Amino acid sequence: MSWKQFEKEVVEKLETEGFKNPDDFAKFFTNKYDECVKRGVDLVTFNTVLKGNKDFMYAMLQIANLTSIAATTPALYDLYFNMLGDAVVGYWGGAKLTTFFTPIIPAPGTIMNIGVTDNSVINPGIWVKTKVPPMKTVRVFVKTFVSFAKIHLATVQGLCSTISLYPPLSTPGSAMLQWQGFKVVEPKTKYTNDFADSYEAPIDGAKVNFTFDKGIEISVTKVNDNWSFAKDTNSKSGFIKKEFITDKKP
Repeated sequence: MSWKQFEKEVVEKLETEGFKNPDDFAKFFTNKYDECVKRGVDLVTFNTVLKGNKDFMYAMLQIANLTSIAATTPALYDLYFNMLGDAVVGYWGGAKLTTFFTPIIPAPGTIMNIGVTDNSVINPGIWVKTKVPPMKTVRVFVKTFVSFAKIHLATVQGLCSTISLYPPLSTPGSAMLQWQGFKVVEPKTKYTNDFADSYEAPIDGAKVNFTFDKGIEISVTKVNDNWSFAKDTNSKSGFIKKEFITDKKP
């Protein structure tokens, strides 16, 4: 789920039901946020969220939604919006990321990473506290939330535990690579996968296996001149080299 889809679904929910059932909305909002960030990657290892602290976020949103019922003054309105932020920060507390992708950037003191054993959030980030004026439409409210949510993701920090090669003899050993920043990958272009059912893509000497079903539609977002992040309609995802992308759809 992209941020655009998140906005669409949350706005529809608010316009049709509002806060008639605070508990139901808390559950809905938590699930949609979880779906959205699982479409993203951290900015160093390019791994996505495996498990966020949904229970804590849900509990915080329940409290926030009860506050919203009484939000008739500017002070309470500000309080509610910032409580949403606290719930988002709570989601990232102790969150785990996948270990599927081996970071290209070597861990400090090493020459190459050959595997990942753990990838955990060590700092859930900072939500910028601010005064938020009452908004005329729920669409503006949700768009404002997304803007602040993107800023927050840039402050999330994690620690990736790797198996890496040490100089001068390429001796394998454990290492750690810190990362900061997480970004939801917005699909830019859609292609039809027209390469073999699976292949090996070498990354600085390491081999990473990716598998997409031939002929299935994939969403592709360019990462750099050589690599793109791809996700198919069955939620398989991976980094692929540009020469494997063919048959661009009009």
